Amino acid sequence: MTDRMLPPSIWPKVIVPSVAARGAPQLATLSEAKWLGMVEQARQLGLAPLLYVAVKPLRLPADPASPARQILRMLYRQAAILALQRTAELQRLLAALASVDICPAVFKGAALAHTLYPSPACRPMGDIDLWVSHAEMPTAIAALEALGYHMREKRDRPHALTRTTDGEVQMLAGQPGQGLVELHWGVFPGEWLAHATAVDRDGVRQRLVETRLLQQPARALAGQI
Repeated sequence: MTDRMLPPSIWPKVIVPSVAARGAPQLATLSEAKWLGMVEQARQLGLAPLLYVAVKPLRLPADPASPARQILRMLYRQAAILALQRTAELQRLLAALASVDICPAVFKGAALAHTLYPSPACRPMGDIDLWVSHAEMPTAIAALEALGYHMREKRDRPHALTRTTDGEVQMLAGQPGQGLVELHWGVFPGEWLAHATAVDRDGVRQRLVETRLLQQPARALAGQI
């Protein structure tokens, strides 16, 4: 076992704050090399912000000058800045859609970041996923285009296909502070699934939960909030 390898009793359970608190005595005995190894594993898996939140109240590593502690703090700050940008963007999107009487279902990372995780910074995401009905899609696209986004259609995945397979319409950033937004036709994507089973999509939509997210009307999948 190398000096950076971690006991299975610690990693990855330490990212759960309650587990980290119970394991504080064991964590306090870790060498700097093991802390660096744990931080690197967390970084590779996109879990560094969550690790930071879990161990911050414990003041571990104990040495404020610890390289592992400094790296972990830096990674969290980077994630927090990105989360602020994405949170502001999501709020603008929901407000723009509400102005045209569309209340989308927010799901995947954008929903989890604001419900399940200790802070949005703990759930990095590459895009924002919104589910709108087929009838709402043209109006939703127009609302985002008014904000500066522009639509991309892939040659090998035309919208006529993605519509029938619960795919998405990709809206690319056109202004500072914007990222990729995917307007989904449904939440059960894939050509194989479309041919192999019959999903009660109307039933799923009827079970969507109405809520407010970032002071804006939104919907969520049942059981997600």
